[in-house]
Amino acid sequence: MPEDLLKAAKVDGATAWQRFTRITLPLMKPAILVALLFRTLDSFRIFDNIYILTAGANKTGSVSILGYDNLFNALNLGIGSTISILIFICVAIIAVIFILGFGTAAPGSDLGRR
Repeated sequence: MPEDLLKAAKVDGATAWQRFTRITLPLMKPAILVALLFRTLDSFRIFDNIYILTAGANKTGSVSILGYDNLFNALNLGIGSTISILIFICVAIIAVIFILGFGTAAPGSDLGRR
C-alpha cells in the first residue's frame, strides 16, 4: 500500500474511515477476491481430508466423496461422471458470481459507478 496516497488523503482532510473505505479497501480488493474465491471453492470441493481421515465413515461426506463413491466404488460411471461435471459447473458459477459481484477493476477505472 503506497503511503503517499494515505498521506495525501490525510492532508486533504479525510478521516480514518474515509481513508480505509476509499483508499485501502479498493487497493486490496483483488487480493481479497482471490483469497475469498480460493477458500470458498476449496471448501466446496473438499475431498482429501475426508477421504484420508474417515474414508466416508460416520456419514462424513461431500459432493466430491459422493462422486468418487459412485464412480469407483459402485462403478456407476454415468452418475459419477455427471456429478463431477456438476461440481465443475457449480465451481464455475460461484467463481463468476464472486468476480462479477466483488469486481476487480483498478481503483478509479470504474468511472460509471460513481
